[in-house]
Amino acid sequence: MSAGGKTALVTGAGVGIGQGVALRLARDGFDVAAHHAGEEEGARETVSGIEGAGRRGGRLRSLSRAAIPTYVVWVASESGKRLLMSNSNRP
Repeated sequence: MSAGGKTALVTGAGVGIGQGVALRLARDGFDVAAHHAGEEEGARETVSGIEGAGRRGGRLRSLSRAAIPTYVVWVASESGKRLLMSNSNRP
């Protein structure tokens, strides 16, 4: 997949599948906003990997699923680019 300068918001990006998705998207050319609920160390590792792939990365922490739509709007407006969202947070 070619990103073409796009941005992705990945929920659950501090561990497991979400972390893997975030890192893969960065390798494919996406800037990635990594949402996590509390996996601080894992989220820092994710952002480090995103930046190591030469892309912009940032962490968004929230314990509330209700905040995710607000993050979508914020990330899309801040990036000025098309937004891909991957929802990998736990039920």
